[in-house]
Amino acid sequence: MDQKWQGHLIEQLDFLNSEVLGTSLRIQREAYEVEARLIGSRRIPGLHETIDQLKGANEVFGGYFEKEKLVGFIAVENEGWI
Repeated sequence: MDQKWQGHLIEQLDFLNSEVLGTSLRIQREAYEVEARLIGSRRIPGLHETIDQLKGANEVFGGYFEKEKLVGFIAVENEGWI
């Protein structure tokens, strides 16, 4: 493995863990703030999503970690195959 990838891990996020959930919402809002500035509009649903909405989403979330710190994540709609 290339040394620059050592210590990096993508794993399914556990939104029952309040710290993981809160960090995820912060990362999401920061990312959508950048998008809002670029397009000149704050009418992006994810920018205004609440912690309860994120927790209740019908999606599976994969988190990217650097040295055990969540730094980014992706979401995949859960249509019963995950």
